[in-house]
Amino acid sequence: MKIVLWIVLILIALLVIDAKTPAFAWLSKLIARPDFNLINSFPPIEYGPDRLVPKMDDDGNYYYETDRALRVMQLTDVHFGCGLFTRKADKKAMNAIYAMLAAEKPDLCIFTGDQIYPVIFQSGTFNNLLETRFFIAFMEHLGCYYTVTMGNHESEIYSPGSRKKIAELYDSPENHFCIFKTGEDIAAGISKGRTGFDKLPPSVQKTAISTEIKDFGYGNQVIKVKNSVGLITQAIFTMDTHSYTHGDYFGILYLYDGLHQTQIDWYEETLQKLAEENRNVLAALQEKSGGSGADQVPETAGGESAGSCMPPSCVFMHMPLGEYKTAFNEIRENNEKPTADARLVFGSMTETGKREIYCSVYPDSMFETVQRLGSTKAFFCGHDHKNFFSIEYKGVRLTYGRAIDYFVYRGIGKQGRQRGCIMIEAKPDGSLTITPESYYQDKYSGVFPKETDIKDL
Repeated sequence: MKIVLWIVLILIALLVIDAKTPAFAWLSKLIARPDFNLINSFPPIEYGPDRLVPKMDDDGNYYYETDRALRVMQLTDVHFGCGLFTRKADKKAMNAIYAMLAAEKPDLCIFTGDQIYPVIFQSGTFNNLLETRFFIAFMEHLGCYYTVTMGNHESEIYSPGSRKKIAELYDSPENHFCIFKTGEDIAAGISKGRTGFDKLPPSVQKTAISTEIKDFGYGNQVIKVKNSVGLITQAIFTMDTHSYTHGDYFGILYLYDGLHQTQIDWYEETLQKLAEENRNVLAALQEKSGGSGADQVPETAGGESAGSCMPPSCVFMHMPLGEYKTAFNEIRENNEKPTADARLVFGSMTETGKREIYCSVYPDSMFETVQRLGSTKAFFCGHDHKNFFSIEYKGVRLTYGRAIDYFVYRGIGKQGRQRGCIMIEAKPDGSLTITPESYYQDKYSGVFPKETDIKDL
């Protein structure tokens, strides 16, 4: 009865208090219950002396320098609740993350959205700021280098923290292991680069930049993998697929946003710049050795528009591209068998029992751009917790991550087929290996015992 009364009072407050006011922030803190002490139950991840440490280029992009394969772990849809109803679920999620990181010791962990879940009816809080701080504190304590893309739940309309504020928490200089970048400088530069921008009144310029940043999103960045001679052998993109759209402010109509054209243009321009960077490195090698330096180019590097110097790449984001749906429907209509364009590499699709894919309601030109440039060989997304598959479609791998979620979907805490991680190796020749890993393998041992009531393993 007390819980019902609390919910009624909170609903009344939501109706009468603006989400950005101090009163609302105070209320959200009052009902949030993040157990920061629980973080200390997990020891930091132990890495050896040969650990790879990301550095930053003069152009402001993080990069790894290695002649071995870079090991990347994808985790998705963690959904830390940090509220009145989620202590047990949060503890299980922490245990799963720790167990997989401790066993795999990846060079980089990429979380593809919905790290938090400020939906009061299920988590018991709407304080996305405290939830994000809890997630960051946990990852900083574990000591694994990581970055994130933001999902639709990162910035609910009734939460006190804006998407910008959440991005700033990740991009804080206080974080030692998070290599997330807000990308605001990129978006502002796009606006300033438009013809006639400098002739606009200052107030109009400010509004234009603000609009550009919102359109561009937060967390669009590229992480480079370079070999010992300085050639980029892999470009890892993270891109913001934004949140809800078409007036679906509370996300109850499943109307999701996706990539905007500004971002797709930036993706293409960035790849062209990386190709130019590789050409400059090759020219320097040629001048130094008298040879062509061509033997240093990764064998799988593609991109006819920029010659063989455009590095191979992969893209991480939260919402799936529309091509995920197109490819799976093509296979499904062919009695689950491969077609000329699509083949199922692993996994299955069981989202909400309807075998549905909740991609953006907007069509976009991303996949066409990828095919034209020939660089990106794989996409990795989250969002649909029970969709767990990887399809090769027109030469590009489309892969779902394995969701951590213990409470958001009804009964998912006792379902484990989808729970785990994706291990990716970005090899020196530019190729990728993509391996799905179940959390319920013996090699993954957490601080606390795993749940034993899983029904679908």
